[in-house]
Amino acid sequence: MENLTKQALICSLLTALVLSSCPITMSENEDEYTYDINSKTGPDHWGELKPEWNLCKKGSMQSPIDFSNDKVKKETNLEELQINYKPSKAIIKNRGTDIKVEWKGKKSNIKINGTKYTLLQSHWHSPSEHAIDGTRLDLELHMVHQSPSGQLAVVGIMYRAGIADPFLSSVRSVSQDQIKLLQEAVEDHASSNARPLQKLNNRLVQFNDPAVKD
Repeated sequence: MENLTKQALICSLLTALVLSSCPITMSENEDEYTYDINSKTGPDHWGELKPEWNLCKKGSMQSPIDFSNDKVKKETNLEELQINYKPSKAIIKNRGTDIKVEWKGKKSNIKINGTKYTLLQSHWHSPSEHAIDGTRLDLELHMVHQSPSGQLAVVGIMYRAGIADPFLSSVRSVSQDQIKLLQEAVEDHASSNARPLQKLNNRLVQFNDPAVKD
């Protein structure tokens, strides 16, 4: 297998079905949890705060994870993500733990294995929640989608610090000033709003590089 490079991952969508991962990012109450690892409502205790958050403690398919070269299988025949994003009205909210863009009208969606997932909201984590070979990048955008049956699909896009991104023209670079603004909006006194890395638990992680085909 060729080495998995940061550039390859940054230039593609990092997608993960989080069908049994922690649902805490759907919470609108900033007082319910925090990213402060020293707090009684911090990441180590999320699964104890509400019965419906039990998977945050006992789930075996948790995110974020480290996309390490020796654990990721490079697959050139994976079906490409079917994206149908359209301009939509939105509401920007400061949830205390992050900045969220709530999309209105349910106009945008993706399809995975024939199932449609509607785009509900987007939010940012700094530093990135997922890591690449043990290294977290400067920022990560999460685009949260939901199927008619309530299953979640999250598209994650990594950013590295560089020139300013008008949207945040193409998503994948962000200025240090933009990162600082997003960090300063977090009100729970945590040094970041990135959850600690979780165990892979023998999961198969496949990487699709659209630039490389058989």
